[in-house]
Parts: sequence; C-alpha cells; structure tokens
Amino acid sequence: MLDVHVTFNDGETANLEMQTSKSNDDLRKRAEYYTAVILAGQLPKGKMYKDIKRVYQIFFLNFIMFPQSKNFSRRYYYQEAEDHERLSDTTEIIFYELPKLEQRLTDFQTGRISIDNLTEEEKWCMFMRYRHEESTRMLIERICQKEEGIMHAEKAVNRVSRDLRMYARRVAKMKNAVDRVVSYSTGREEGKTEGLAEGKREIAKNLLAKGMSLEFVQEITGLTSQEIENI
Repeated sequence: MLDVHVTFNDGETANLEMQTSKSNDDLRKRAEYYTAVILAGQLPKGKMYKDIKRVYQIFFLNFIMFPQSKNFSRRYYYQEAEDHERLSDTTEIIFYELPKLEQRLTDFQTGRISIDNLTEEEKWCMFMRYRHEESTRMLIERICQKEEGIMHAEKAVNRVSRDLRMYARRVAKMKNAVDRVVSYSTGREEGKTEGLAEGKREIAKNLLAKGMSLEFVQEITGLTSQEIENI
C-alpha cells in the first residue's frame, strides 16, 4: 500500500492510495473517513466555510471491488436522493479498478483501438498498472509521447529508480567496508588470543622444566590442569 497526500497550487487536496489486495476492512467506509479527515484538516480556526477547497480521495485498486459494473472508474459525491442534485463539489471519492483495463489493453495490442481511443484516465491508469511490464513497453512509450503529464511522471519514476539504485550501491559499499573492518578486527583479536594462549603454554613449559608444581603453574598461568598435562 502506498499513501500520497497532495496539495495543489490552488489549495485543493487529494489523498491517493494504492490497494493491492482485498482486506477484511470496509473500504467504502474507509474512503468516507479519509475524505472527512482531509476536509476537516484544511479549515483552521478563524476561516469561513466558503474558504474550504475541494478534496479528492482516490483509490487505485489492483482487484475488482464493483463486479456489477463494467466501468473501471467510479466517482461518488454528496447528492440529493431523488433528483441527484449535488450538495456541493467539495468532496469527491474515486475508485479505479485497474484489472478492468485488461480488455482495453487487449484491444490496443490487437489493433482494435489506438492510443487516441483511450481516455486520459485510462492512459494514466495503464501507465500505473503496466509501466513495469516488459510486454507493454510499446504501449507505455506511446502513452508517454501523447501525454505530457505522463511523460513527466515517467521521468520522475526513472529518477527515483536511479536514486534507489545509487542508494543500494552506497549501502553495499558501506556494508563491504564494515565487513572488511570486522573481519580484520576479528582476525587481530583471534591472533591476539592465540598468541596469549601460546605464551601461557610456553611459560608453563619452562616452569615445569624447573620443577615447579602443577598447582603453582596453574596459579601463574591460569591454565587448567588438563591443558598443562597436554604440554
């Protein structure tokens, strides 16, 4: 899941969320709640209600939420029950069901439709859904050529991907450097430990050669009786 909160130059705001799979929670109520939070958050004390800017709650779904509809996008507003007059244009909740674009993709790949037959929403959602798939590379390139906004999005994605690759390389270099230091330090410590043990054995050998008792050699060197007997 990815949440992106956007404030546009005109003060309108949008919350974009990507949902990759169904959850046990109620996504419709969640959409209403998010919209209410965004709406309430933009009216500081002392401002008037007429100053409230439009808010959008947008979900990009990688699953089918509304199987009864063939439309891949659904928009919800506050409106009167019978004549459907909108209360205002202040809030808008939008769901995009990306799997419903598969037929449009097939139509394009088989030549039944062209890029010009796709709506702006379809182009954006196809870019988001199929941008990383090798089989749709030609489609994405054509969409980027046709839509300036999507072209900028493609450049931004490439920049982010490049930055992430550079970051990964930096992390790998740091890890290798740390590993080398740890390995060197461990080797030194192991060498120091082995050298100390060897020194104790040499002292014990000399003491024993001079006729010193086992107990005395243990006290001086700190070696166990078994270690001393094996010298």
